[in-house]
Parts: sequence; structure tokens; C-alpha cells
Amino acid sequence: MIGIAESRYISIQSGLSQKYNLYASMKAENLNWRDQYHLRAIALDKGLPQHRATVEVIIDVVDRANNPPIWDQPVYGPIFIKENYMVGQVVASIKARSGIPDNPTVFYTLMKGSTEQTNKKDTFYLDQRNVNGDTWADIQVNYPLDYERIQQYNLTVRVEAPPDIS
Repeated sequence: MIGIAESRYISIQSGLSQKYNLYASMKAENLNWRDQYHLRAIALDKGLPQHRATVEVIIDVVDRANNPPIWDQPVYGPIFIKENYMVGQVVASIKARSGIPDNPTVFYTLMKGSTEQTNKKDTFYLDQRNVNGDTWADIQVNYPLDYERIQQYNLTVRVEAPPDIS
């Protein structure tokens, strides 16, 4: 059974027929909009002694009505580079623009993964630049590469458009 947690923003209730389902309901008229919410979910069983588990959940609110960014190409890669690339050398340049008319500016983030192959140790970094009104991001080497240790990397870049304030 999943215990009921309630606040003025979010109500979580257990699913009656499904053992592990969570249902969330939010009433927009009662919701004080924020970019992020923190939720504590508590799970209880019916055993004796009763067991309890708590998990913290972070909810990021995304405005889906906003115009999403548009990439110049759907996939950048695979990209092959030599082990002797120098620190600071550009591996790839990527470009996207916002879906907002008259404001092509976007913001890039190189996501940090959970392994070295997914940039956990910041082997690569982004350098953002503007060229003729377009926002580019250069992926650059941050530390010397060692092919004997890691043969390939899988990098994820997130791009966001600024909020549409029109």
C-alpha cells in the first residue's frame, strides 16, 4: 500500500487494484506555479511489523505550450576523433535555434551521465558562441583522452529556448 501524502499543491493516492501505482492530481486553479517541486512519497506494507520506505521525488515543470528549440540536424554523429586531440580542441560544433520568432537564442547544457563514457568526469565541455544571430555550441576536450581506457563516449546535449514573454 502506498500512503497518502497531501499538500496544497499535489495529492498522491494509492492505486486500489495495482500494487505499485502512484496517481498524481493537480488542480491548476489551486497551483502556485514553480519550476520545480519536491515531493516525499512514503510506501507502507500491511505486514507485522509494518515496513516503511521513503523516497524523495523532484518534479521539473516544463511549459509544453512554449515553442521547442529546433536542431539544425536530428543527430550529430557518430564523430570519430584521434586520441591525441589536445585539451581545448573542438570535437564538434552544433547549432539549434529557438522556435520563438525574432529570438533565435538558445542555451546549451552538456549533460553529465553516470559513467565516464557519458561524461561523468567532465571529459568534454561546451563553449557557447553567437555567429550572425545564431547560437552555436562547440564540444571541446577538457582532459587528455586515453583510448586504452575508454574507446567511445556517448554525449547528450540539452538545448532550451528562453521563455516566450510575448
